[in-house]
Amino acid sequence: MRIENKSIIKVNPDVLTTLVDDELGMMNIESGYYYTLSPVGKEIWDIIGREKSFESLKESLMGLYEVSKEDCHNQVLELLESMHTNGLIIVENL
Repeated sequence: MRIENKSIIKVNPDVLTTLVDDELGMMNIESGYYYTLSPVGKEIWDIIGREKSFESLKESLMGLYEVSKEDCHNQVLELLESMHTNGLIIVENL
């Protein structure tokens, strides 16, 4: 599935999470796949929990971190694609 600016990104309700030091540990109950996120990744996960569009997610992150629009787009897209492939998030294209 292609992630576009208007795509709605949601947390998969079948994913369990726990904090381990400053990282977020996640497990997809269905697949048994375990995944960890850095503090920035945890911030992205928290924002996704509020069902944001890809565009608004990037805007939120650019308000929190000093990053160019292009770098933010590319890095967040790469993370979201990996999370989607591993069943951690749900992507809805309108």
